[in-house]
Amino acid sequence: MSADEQPHYEISDLEKATETDLNRFAKSELEYWKENGFKNRNLWDEYVLGFEGWTSEHFAKVDRHTRSKLRDHLIVNGVYMTSIGKLNKRLIVEHLMEPL
Repeated sequence: MSADEQPHYEISDLEKATETDLNRFAKSELEYWKENGFKNRNLWDEYVLGFEGWTSEHFAKVDRHTRSKLRDHLIVNGVYMTSIGKLNKRLIVEHLMEPL
């Protein structure tokens, strides 16, 4: 790992995770997927493994822009989610929970 690279962020206890922890993890997962070029089934597998145990309450604590980026990345790279028109916190959270 070079000096510029960040280690993959992990949460040791999801139930004690702070909003900051959840945001760092979500951003770290997204970057990890991009760096590794995961698509389709491989991306879906990584998503399910990475966010195992997450509830809608966990996703709701992730900032709006990061939730949108997660959802958009999954859709564009082959993970099926029903499409939505108006972006709002409740709907994005529900869509991120669909594959889980």
